[in-house]
Amino acid sequence: MLAGRCFQPLLEGKAVLFQTDNITVASYINTQGGTHSTQLNQLAAHFWERCHTAGFTPTAVYLPGQENLVADFLSRGRELPSEWTLHPQVMSRLMQVFPFLQVDLFASSLNFQLPRYCSRSRDPGAWKVDAFSFHWGGLQGYAFRR
Repeated sequence: MLAGRCFQPLLEGKAVLFQTDNITVASYINTQGGTHSTQLNQLAAHFWERCHTAGFTPTAVYLPGQENLVADFLSRGRELPSEWTLHPQVMSRLMQVFPFLQVDLFASSLNFQLPRYCSRSRDPGAWKVDAFSFHWGGLQGYAFRR
């Protein structure tokens, strides 16, 4: 809810979508509580009260952890196995030799090297998801894999 307070002016009067990897949490948010857990019901009621006070309406959807790799790994305090990148000086030299590169084909919001990039999973900043799902013909792609 701290994020709700920080962004209150932007959220006021809007519907806000929360993505969670917990089906029960999504259900309790969407139904404004439940009957199976008194403690979770109290948390849901408090959550809805805070949202109402902040002036926005919450909705929740279940998003399996494997579809949200970055958040799933970071929430467990682990390093993503895909978060490898060239040293900035090496990338700078590479761009001097190949200035026409357009797309970082295997990246994420944490390690992209070009303004346009493809990620392995949903990523709001990604140009496309899954570089293997489309034809690369005519594309000047950059690919770095460890």
